[in-house]
Amino acid sequence: MEENKHPAAPSFFTPKNIAILVGVGVLTVALYLFGSGTLFKASILDLSQVPAFNGTVRPINKTLNWAKLSSQQFADFKSGALNFDNAGDLLVDLPDYDPNGLCNPTSDPASQQALKTFVTAYMGKYTSGTAPACENAGSHVAVDIRGPKLTPVYAVANGMVSKKESGKSNGNVVCVKHPNVPTYKASGATTTYTSCYLHMDSIEPGIEVGTVVTKGQQIGKLGTTGTSTTFHVHFQLDKSDAPFDPYWPFTSAEATAAGLDFFSGVNEGLGKDKGLQFTENPMEWVEENLTFGTTASVGTTDVPLRPSAPVAGDQKKNENIAPPSSSSSSSGGSSSGTPTVPTPPTTPSVPVTPSGDRFTDVPDSHPNQEAIYGLRAKNVLAGNPDGTFKPDDPVNRAAMCKIALLAYNKDQTQEADVSFSDVSQSDWFYKMVRSCVSHGIFKGYADNTYRGGNSIQWPELAVVITRLKDLPEGSCGNPAGEIPPWAEPAAGKICKLMGFSNLPMDAATRAQVAESVWRTLK
Repeated sequence: MEENKHPAAPSFFTPKNIAILVGVGVLTVALYLFGSGTLFKASILDLSQVPAFNGTVRPINKTLNWAKLSSQQFADFKSGALNFDNAGDLLVDLPDYDPNGLCNPTSDPASQQALKTFVTAYMGKYTSGTAPACENAGSHVAVDIRGPKLTPVYAVANGMVSKKESGKSNGNVVCVKHPNVPTYKASGATTTYTSCYLHMDSIEPGIEVGTVVTKGQQIGKLGTTGTSTTFHVHFQLDKSDAPFDPYWPFTSAEATAAGLDFFSGVNEGLGKDKGLQFTENPMEWVEENLTFGTTASVGTTDVPLRPSAPVAGDQKKNENIAPPSSSSSSSGGSSSGTPTVPTPPTTPSVPVTPSGDRFTDVPDSHPNQEAIYGLRAKNVLAGNPDGTFKPDDPVNRAAMCKIALLAYNKDQTQEADVSFSDVSQSDWFYKMVRSCVSHGIFKGYADNTYRGGNSIQWPELAVVITRLKDLPEGSCGNPAGEIPPWAEPAAGKICKLMGFSNLPMDAATRAQVAESVWRTLK
C-alpha cells in the first residue's frame, strides 16, 4: 500500500529570496552609514569649499614651563588640577620641534623644555620626556605634544572636518582634510593631507564632519582621553593614500602574533615601513609652512616689498616679541643681494640694569643693549624661556602691534569693530589688533586680512613709528628706487632718527625695532 504523499511546503530560502534579503540588508547598512556615520560622509566631502592654503600654525601654542614646576605642581598637572585656565605665568610658548635636539638633548634649559614637551617624536618610541626622543627609533606615526589640560587645540591649516569620534583607544578625535597644500619637502608640489588630533578632553561645539575650519581655528581642548598616560595631543599627518584616518601601522592581531602589546609594538618599530609610507612628519611640515606667502606692507597698499628669507617660526603665535628660532634675518642685508646695511648706531650710554637676569645673548657690548634693557624695564619687551632675547630675529606684524601699544601707552580697551578673515578670537593678538586699528597704527589689506605673521620690513616700520610719534623731517637715499611711494615721507624721518643714509630693505630685527622705538621715547 502506498503511503499518502503530501506535497512539500515551498521553501522561503530560494535563491531569489536570498538575493533579495542580501540586497535589502546592504541597502539598509548603506543608508545608515550615509545618514549617521562618517564612513561615507568623509568620502563625499566637497573640498572645493575650503579656502586656499595660506600657511600653517602649530596645533597648540602654549605649554607649561616644566623647569619651574614644583613636585606638587607637577602632580597637579598629572591630575588635571593644574590646567590651562589656571596655570598663569607657568605657561610659555611652544618650543620649536627640532629632531636633532630631541635625540641629542643637553642640560640646557631650552633643550630640556623641548624634550619634556615633545614626549614622543615622529616614528619614535614612547619616552615620557625622560629619555632622548629619536625619530625612526619606533613606529609612532605622530608627535605627542604634552601640555596642561584644557589647552586650546587648533586646526593647523584651512580644511574640512573629515572625522569626529570618541572611542576607547583614541579618545576624542578630530581629523581635518587639507586640499592643495604644499607637499612635505617637495618644492612646488601639492597634495592633500589629513591632520588628526587625538585624546582631546573635548571637541568644540559646531565641529562636525563637513565643517570648514580655517587655520588657527580652535577645534578642541587638550586632554588625556582614550589610551593615554599623560595630558597631551597626539598630532599626526596622514597622506592622501592612507587607507584610513587616523592611520595606525599595525593591528592588535599583528602585535599579538609578534609577542608584543600595544606599547612594546610601538617601541619595537612594528609596522614602521607602513607608517612611513602613509604618514608625514607633522611638526616638520607645519613648521616648514609657518611663513608661507609672507610679504610686507603697511596695509595701505597690497604691493609687496621684497621679502626677506623665510624664518622658521615667524608666524608663531608668540606673546613675546618674536618666536625663538635658530634662524635669523640679520641687519646686515638680505639673501636677495641688497647692499649690506650696518646696525643702527647708538649713542653712548650707561647700561640699564633690568629687573631679573640679563639676556645671555645681549651683553653690555651689544650696540642696542640700552634700548633692549630699557624697554624690558618698561615691560614692553620680553625674552625667551632659555634666557635669550634673539636680537637678530625678525618681528612680525602681530608682535609689532603689541610693542606699539605698550611702548606708547595706548588704551587697549579701545577696540575698532573690525573682523579680519585671518584673525580669530582664539589668537593671542585678537584684541590688540583691534586696538591697533582703532588707534590708526595698523590697517588691514584689501582682501580683509591682517597677516599678523608677516615679518615687518623697514619701510613698513618707518610708517608705523611715524604714525605713533611726530618726528623731524629728514631724507633717505633711494639709489635703486626701492622705497615704495607710500613709505617715502616716513622713510626720511626714520633715516634722520637712526642716522641712516639709505633705508634698509630687510625685515627689521628685534634689536632694531627696540632701538628705533627707544629713540622716539628718549
